[in-house]
Amino acid sequence: MLRCTAGRLRGPATRLWSSPASLSSSAAPGQTAAEEKRPDPKVPAGTPPEVAKLLPFIACPLTKAPLRYDPTSQRLVCDELGVAYGISAEGVPQLLPQLGELLD
Repeated sequence: MLRCTAGRLRGPATRLWSSPASLSSSAAPGQTAAEEKRPDPKVPAGTPPEVAKLLPFIACPLTKAPLRYDPTSQRLVCDELGVAYGISAEGVPQLLPQLGELLD
């Protein structure tokens, strides 16, 4: 009984691992590398790549409204509230409500 269970655990688990080559591409299944590199028309030019990848998924922490990147101030802006959120030197959006700054 124990050998049978161990064999089941070992067998399918080895099939879950992918080769390193398949892990290096971030393209979705069925998506080519050229399609992956195509810029998103909703992301303004000059947006850092780290932020451009996150923009479709992040929202204002207070209103849940979409954010836009402002290239002049290099911040994420919630137009609904008029609040801007900074981006760290590593490219991580600082989306804590207390870190938001009111726009003039």
